[in-house]
Amino acid sequence: MGLVRRIAGAVFLLLLLALGFAAWGRVRAPSPAERDALELLRLDSTPLPAKNAWHALWLLDYVIPPAEREAAYEQDLAQLRNRAATVHTGQPAPAFSKAAESHYGTLPKLTDDDRAAICRPVSQCLAQVRTHPEATRLVLTRHAERLAAIAGLAGMDYLWNDMPPVTAAPGLDLGDVQALWLTAAAADFVEGRQQEGLAQACTSALTMRRLHVGSNDALGSVITARWVVEAGGLAMDMLAQMPGDAPVPAICATAFAPPTDADVNFCEVSRATWRGSFGSLENFPVVGHGNAGGSSWLLSRDQTRRLAAPAFVAACKADVRAAELADARLDDALQPRPTPDFFDRIGNVQGVDLAVAGVPNFVPYLRRNQDYAATLRMFGTALWLRTLKGDYRTLATRVAARPASLNPPGSRPIKAGPDGISLEMELYAPADGEHTTTVPLPVPTS
Repeated sequence: MGLVRRIAGAVFLLLLLALGFAAWGRVRAPSPAERDALELLRLDSTPLPAKNAWHALWLLDYVIPPAEREAAYEQDLAQLRNRAATVHTGQPAPAFSKAAESHYGTLPKLTDDDRAAICRPVSQCLAQVRTHPEATRLVLTRHAERLAAIAGLAGMDYLWNDMPPVTAAPGLDLGDVQALWLTAAAADFVEGRQQEGLAQACTSALTMRRLHVGSNDALGSVITARWVVEAGGLAMDMLAQMPGDAPVPAICATAFAPPTDADVNFCEVSRATWRGSFGSLENFPVVGHGNAGGSSWLLSRDQTRRLAAPAFVAACKADVRAAELADARLDDALQPRPTPDFFDRIGNVQGVDLAVAGVPNFVPYLRRNQDYAATLRMFGTALWLRTLKGDYRTLATRVAARPASLNPPGSRPIKAGPDGISLEMELYAPADGEHTTTVPLPVPTS
């Protein structure tokens, strides 16, 4: 009997010890780094009220008087907030439809034939418009009202997703926005209005660059950067087909000015991603049939947030942003991963799994931002080369002499292309199998 009692006592003590470890894993305070990360993620960084392109794109398909557009958007925003509250209570979300559908007319959608007539890919835009001038002009005429609405984005200040993080909420339809605008620019150029077409391409680039800077949405950030590059590529194609001494609209120099910290700052996107996942009551990752609004004995939301938070603020750190802007190759290890210890694994079983598996890898996004910034420098280099009147040095020599703002110390090289009339650059984040990008230059005249 004595042995049994001793064994039972030992088991009881081990159980108490395990419960103590588990309790400590549930109540422990964040480390200083975790606390700083949580504080940064809690900050409200909503910009001051201004013209938000998110609202304009959300209602792009509808014919709404300007004075009524914000009210129409607010109705949809209220409906989405109600959906968020419904999801939080564990109820199925009601069907969603935009309020504008029952109050306003709609713009005609682009048909498959229309899409075949607009610039896709943009790299072939000028050739496509020259080959099919009638089809191009027809689609631009048919969709003139949509095109005017898209061009109106030039008056917008940022692309800020102010919608609540709601599961299955509809997104923006961005498919034809930039392609239609650049097709119009190319048509102007091909039809003889070269300065107007070039200015329009540069206006598109500057607009999307501004929206990229003011975006908190992951998809919006990626797409606006791509649109800047597409508009810049079209502008460079136009310049390559113009005499080397032809005037360049002033807006092009502004659009392709050397990048700044704001151009590569991914902090707001990572914070918004946090608010839509670990920072959200409605969308907090759940395992099995857990209650989305509370915690089970296997899951502590506070402790899970403590583990995950540092990974979400890596893009906000000054040294990371400086490395991005300097075009230094970024290491995968710059984003810390959750590092649960023994107490976490005892006291927060599900939370550990969620923190480890649920943190996105932001490093590829940062590398894309670097490619974007480097491409801006390449466009700027092409513009700078046009200012070297009567300079007969080799292209490689001229490129090597570009200003430091276009060639930060330690950045990847921008090289003269093998044809002698182009620039080329390696990509840190290859896309669609392309590991380099090129910019054409005007053919020298003797």
